[in-house]
Amino acid sequence: MTDSDYWPDAPVHKAAYLHKLCVRRTFAGMGITKIIFAAIKEECLKRGPLSQRKSNGTL
Repeated sequence: MTDSDYWPDAPVHKAAYLHKLCVRRTFAGMGITKIIFAAIKEECLKRGPLSQRKSNGTL
């Protein structure tokens, strides 16, 4: 699968794509996902994509 399989009309290199994110049960409830998304947002702001997209794994 590629980004264009999920969003065929999206311009190339204009969005950040996160296709999957898994957190081990032992780390559940510790805010790991929030930390990861904050890091992704920070990196996106540095690189300058126009939008962030999250897929739920379905087409």
